[in-house]
Amino acid sequence: MDMKGKTVLITGGSSGIGRSTAVMLASMGARVVFTGQTSAKTEQVAKEVRTITGKEDVTGMTLNLGEFDDIKRFVQDFLRKEERLDVLINNAAYLGPNDHVSNGMEKTFSVNHFGHFMLTLLLLKRLNECSPSRVVCVTSDSHRKSWIPLDDLSWLLDPMKTKNYDIYESYARSKLGNVLFAEELNRRFAQVGVTSYSVHPGIIRTSLLRNWPGSNGRLLRGVAKLFFDTPEKGAQAVVHCATQPGLERHAGNYFKGKRPKDTTTKSGDAERLWEFSTGVCFPAHQIDDAHVITSPAELS
Repeated sequence: MDMKGKTVLITGGSSGIGRSTAVMLASMGARVVFTGQTSAKTEQVAKEVRTITGKEDVTGMTLNLGEFDDIKRFVQDFLRKEERLDVLINNAAYLGPNDHVSNGMEKTFSVNHFGHFMLTLLLLKRLNECSPSRVVCVTSDSHRKSWIPLDDLSWLLDPMKTKNYDIYESYARSKLGNVLFAEELNRRFAQVGVTSYSVHPGIIRTSLLRNWPGSNGRLLRGVAKLFFDTPEKGAQAVVHCATQPGLERHAGNYFKGKRPKDTTTKSGDAERLWEFSTGVCFPAHQIDDAHVITSPAELS
């Protein structure tokens, strides 16, 4: 698909699948904006992508998805600099020990779900203005092995309440959050031209395992080097969901590679997680922020 005139924002685009996705979309003619942790890294990768593709319309920006204040700062900067947003790819992810972020929440769920939830809602008005537009949430098939206790999500706000913390289980739970978010986002906003998709890109060799400590981490990183697929292969599935014409009939679905698949999600779970996430990211006294869009009625 010719992506000339389209602007794509990719979180976590300075390495792995995100970087390969940036290369592919820039090669297709899109203006690509990606995020990374440091300005030095994003500037370096932006230069590399320009060199590889021969395209100059590639920009890197810093963003810490674990810090709500930094997400707001980023959105203000992005909206000031960029006139369009046609595709948002929520790709960045954390997998590692039971750390916490400055607001006290468990880091894995905060970065992988709450961070992308806040970012997307703050950018919804621009996505709607450029509709038809798409939101792609990069998830994992590990979501099938997890569950979210929707009757009591308060423990997510305090990592010390999380007993018997398991790195993989916590990651899988956050990836289920990504699937539920894409479902509910599409249910609410497809009617105004913003469609959403969650995609498992495969078992890919990326830097995601770098924070897994001890011998298990070393073993997994060794296995990944030998047997996992390349970031380029994973990016193909992401780009498919971001650009394939006619994919709207599968909007809201979970994709495994380039094929829509059934999930284990239950009716009503996505809506309940949405409501809880809204309360966490946008407390009642802040909900009147002009950029916060939680329903199509607020777009008028």
